[in-house]
Amino acid sequence: MEEKLPKFNVEITDDRLYDGARELISKIRPEWPLNRLSFKIFTDGITNRLIGVYLDPRNKHDMVLIRIYGENTDLFIDRNAECCNMRIMYKHGLSAPIYGTFLNGICYGYSPGRVLDEKLVRDPNISQLIAEKMAQMHTLKPMKTTISNIQKSPIQACLFRDMKKFIALVDSALPLKISTNKK
Repeated sequence: MEEKLPKFNVEITDDRLYDGARELISKIRPEWPLNRLSFKIFTDGITNRLIGVYLDPRNKHDMVLIRIYGENTDLFIDRNAECCNMRIMYKHGLSAPIYGTFLNGICYGYSPGRVLDEKLVRDPNISQLIAEKMAQMHTLKPMKTTISNIQKSPIQACLFRDMKKFIALVDSALPLKISTNKK
């Protein structure tokens, strides 16, 4: 049976970004002195905030990533499934470990590397590595339990279900406005 994923009673807000991150790190890495932590704010996200926390500036590979979910993203992202998938990927050497969740986010390990761009993905060596990892990922079997070890429904493909949910959200957020102005 899978070990239950820790859930920390911590909420991180914009006005408590660093204090909230310290509070979370005190639970994940209690041996790290809070007054010696370094922070890196990642700015490439669209909806989430991502903070990297590390102790030794010379060893950023031992970084803990703290992702603060964007407002209402839970309406179209199944966070439970996301955690399960992250755990499966880690178990098979395809991602960093997941340390736990908190009230409005998740924390996990850092995977060193470079962000791929158009030039890199066209490099034959890189594209071969990508293809190998994608093939490995697609051989994985889904877990039959959720992070709380309770399965509420049978495992099924979620692509079309999630697309319909997303379209419904877009429809409700952007109602069609018919112009009554006639020229």
